[in-house]
Amino acid sequence: MSDNANNNLPGSGNKQRPLILVVDDRPENLALLSAMLSKDGADVRVANAGPVALRYARLAPQPDLILLDIMMPEMDGHAVLAELLKDEQTRDIPVIFVTALGEAEDEERGFNEGAVDYITKPIKHAVLRARVWAQLEIKHSRDLQVNQQHWLESEVQRRVNENSLLESRLQLALAATGLGVWEVDHEAGKMAWSAALCQIFGCQAGPETVTDFLAMIHPDDLHRVDACLSHLQADAGIVQIEYRARAGDDQWRWIECRGKVIRSDAAGQAISSLGTMADITRHKSAEADRLLASAVFQGISDGVCITDANGLILLVNQAFCQVTGYAREDVLGHKPSLLKSGIHGVAFYHEMWEKINRHGNWQGEITNRRKDGSLLTEWLNISSVRNADAAEVYYVGIFSDLSERHEAAERIQFLATFDALTGLPNRNLFADRLDQALPHRPDVGPLLWRGTDLPEHLLLTGAPGQSGTSRRSS
Repeated sequence: MSDNANNNLPGSGNKQRPLILVVDDRPENLALLSAMLSKDGADVRVANAGPVALRYARLAPQPDLILLDIMMPEMDGHAVLAELLKDEQTRDIPVIFVTALGEAEDEERGFNEGAVDYITKPIKHAVLRARVWAQLEIKHSRDLQVNQQHWLESEVQRRVNENSLLESRLQLALAATGLGVWEVDHEAGKMAWSAALCQIFGCQAGPETVTDFLAMIHPDDLHRVDACLSHLQADAGIVQIEYRARAGDDQWRWIECRGKVIRSDAAGQAISSLGTMADITRHKSAEADRLLASAVFQGISDGVCITDANGLILLVNQAFCQVTGYAREDVLGHKPSLLKSGIHGVAFYHEMWEKINRHGNWQGEITNRRKDGSLLTEWLNISSVRNADAAEVYYVGIFSDLSERHEAAERIQFLATFDALTGLPNRNLFADRLDQALPHRPDVGPLLWRGTDLPEHLLLTGAPGQSGTSRRSS
């Protein structure tokens, strides 16, 4: 095809001139034709022999039109035209025979061989102009049509390639997200599955009909799936549902399904629908585990506090709130140091965190302070926990309230050494203090002190259930 296919003709406003190759063995004819064509606004290339003409026809820029003499030595015009038509590079260049052969059979032969026009000598300028520019217009229109056709073909191919690329990317994206595609023909009751969806279900091929698909659904979920299909068929927008379906391994799997009508009739009834399915069995199992863990977390009697790597509280359970008196809103985003009692010094906490950082754990007794200001004695266990890729660390503190236990121990100690009614020291405390003091009085025997020098009123408060008289009699 000529590089000048988009050249405009005289009057078009385009300044680019058409290129015409003139072939004749007589110099005077070449000069005459060149002068006429140049005057009409064309660029001219001349050749004085057939082989030269063939070579010039292939040179860039290629001519838009060839004026070819027939009677030439070595290689006549008929042979030149035949060679031009055989060459894919030159076959689309229009050729006008310009010759002294004016017989009807000569003209007929020229057209039969492939010439687009036939001009006889002597040449008339007006005839030459009309026929040359007519053929240039025809070629221009034909080239424009061919170019448009080529553009359309390339555009179609480009879009096909784009669609193929998009489809390939879509398939990769669906595979990466674990999605499979389905399509339903509501009128025929047919269903089609993608290869990815068949892989999700572990089967060679999907169900061919909607009825076959419904047969795969868990009985407890069947009515919901059937209702979802009815909504879909009524073109009620995007539908989404989770249900159980039997897979190729005869196991029930949780499926998340989404779909939308892609074609409907004039009445708004769905003709075909398209959607995706995903296996969410693991997600459902993990969700159940999370619910169980949450129930355990909130239900245990020990207080639990979880912080991030910076020590900011992320989560506390109900027992934490009950024991400390702080609501969740009071502590989330704060540090556990808000519970400090001030009893423990810097060295205590330094040793604690040194063990946590070195061994990942610390446990021991600690005294904190409740929201109301009262002291809270705890048995605290702090552990560092890392996530799956060990990139983040969390700290989990679990504590038991030792306050009641300490109060009970102190009460037992009090009852052992003081009278429950009067609150005065009893015989046990007196005896203990006496035993501690006797080593400092070597001049007095223990029995004498206990039996004779003890004032009567000090013996009235014996141990619970024991009178002073019984003690003296002993």
